[in-house]
Amino acid sequence: MRILYVDDSSADAMLVRRLLAKSAIDVELVHCMTREEAVEHVRSGAFDLVLLDDYLGLVRGEQALEALIGAGYSGPTVMLTGVIREGAEASLSHLGCNVWLDKNHLDPQALEDAIRKVT
Repeated sequence: MRILYVDDSSADAMLVRRLLAKSAIDVELVHCMTREEAVEHVRSGAFDLVLLDDYLGLVRGEQALEALIGAGYSGPTVMLTGVIREGAEASLSHLGCNVWLDKNHLDPQALEDAIRKVT
């Protein structure tokens, strides 16, 4: 499975890599740190899933996801965040994001379950 992981934290990226390595899913993870970089990756290749941080500096996850869709991405998205906003799932479901994970309580099974749920 080819996953685009968009997160401006290199520490969080290392954690997600370790968690995915412990999962039963065979993953090729492509990490990028900005919305612009993510858009370029989407334009240059296909992805089965996007893991997306809800806060990318000044850019919110919804803005980043809209840009990815505008660049041609049409697959599922799992949002990762430190703070799950009230009504967040409903606000992004129209963009294909139906699963939110709390980064503060992320473990290999939760991440694997979320990926399996949407793919």
